Amino acid sequence: LINSKDSSKLHTFSLSFILGGALGNIIDRVFTAFNLMDYTGVIDFIDIGINQYRFYIFNFADFFISLGIILYLISIITTKTVNEQKN
Repeated sequence: LINSKDSSKLHTFSLSFILGGALGNIIDRVFTAFNLMDYTGVIDFIDIGINQYRFYIFNFADFFISLGIILYLISIITTKTVNEQKN
């Protein structure tokens, strides 16, 4: 992110999502591991599934990491496509 002045906004935005989600998960792990302020951990509250079958259970930090990776891949593909068209 520090050297992303020349990068696209999508590229910078995606890296921000990944970093934000990772920091959220690290903070959760530190507070849980050291039992700070009676913190018991993040509740994974986004539950996707049908009846008893669960596809995915996650929290916002996990969502932002996943979304950031998808956006990052899109930014790489679009940048590569634009560069190939210029040549």
